[in-house]
Amino acid sequence: MALRRRRNKVCTPYDEVTRIVFAAGEQSKNLTVLGQVYDELARAGLTRSDLILTLGGGVPGDLGGFAAATFLRGIDFIQVPTSLLAQIDSSVGGKVAIDLPSGKNLAGSFYQPKAVFIDPDLLKTLPLRFLHDGLAEAIKYGCIRDAGLFAQIAAVKSDQELLEQADIIIETCCNIKARIVEKDEFDTGERMLLNFGHTIGHAIEKCCGFTTYTHGEGVGIGMVQLTRQTEKLARMSPDQLVRELHVHYTGGEGVVPALQTNLALSRRFGDDAIWVPEGDFHFELMLDL
Repeated sequence: MALRRRRNKVCTPYDEVTRIVFAAGEQSKNLTVLGQVYDELARAGLTRSDLILTLGGGVPGDLGGFAAATFLRGIDFIQVPTSLLAQIDSSVGGKVAIDLPSGKNLAGSFYQPKAVFIDPDLLKTLPLRFLHDGLAEAIKYGCIRDAGLFAQIAAVKSDQELLEQADIIIETCCNIKARIVEKDEFDTGERMLLNFGHTIGHAIEKCCGFTTYTHGEGVGIGMVQLTRQTEKLARMSPDQLVRELHVHYTGGEGVVPALQTNLALSRRFGDDAIWVPEGDFHFELMLDL
């Protein structure tokens, strides 16, 4: 969504809106759709006094944010995330990108939105698969920084209970990410903690054509596989918190039942079957907290 000011009244509110809509899903986060967005912005006559408002899940935020970062060498944008994953993770921190045929998020930028407006009530409109998809990222935050958050999520017994606790879960996750990004905006050090599960997760998404598994499902598989590998390397003992991730992802009491499917998903991608693009990359290991 592109918003324009009146040409002769720079300080007036935005009063012209151009809606730009594209198909939902990761398969739209590509150069072709980005080019179509550029064309729409140009036809709308946007200037640097205007802004882009991204409304939707992670894909509109990533693609719309990258369009804002690059159109006219940068115009303002605001994020209005509507999925749990976008509300707790992708809308916060300033990473914007599109996918290339060679891999996920390979063309992008660090470009901070002017604001992020989060309404947890929007989560009630989501299909359950995408509510659970975002929960994987919340579990990630519990693993890397907040044992209390991990325990809170593990105790959730229903989707209704999850929605009732959404406000505090979102706030906790956003605060964790904000503290990390403030210290390492450009992802050269501490911010890499936020990539837990993502190296394998991104490879799974790409291998399946960005259609079979959602981002959160890929990250969930990645976290389980990396936790197993960490135990094999004897970098942590099986009775520590991250070992509990196995229990809760594979059917432990108290977790949202749909998350149990991650065990079956992870079994389809054994250690020998996971492909990672050539080049420099990082595998994340989970240590005792």
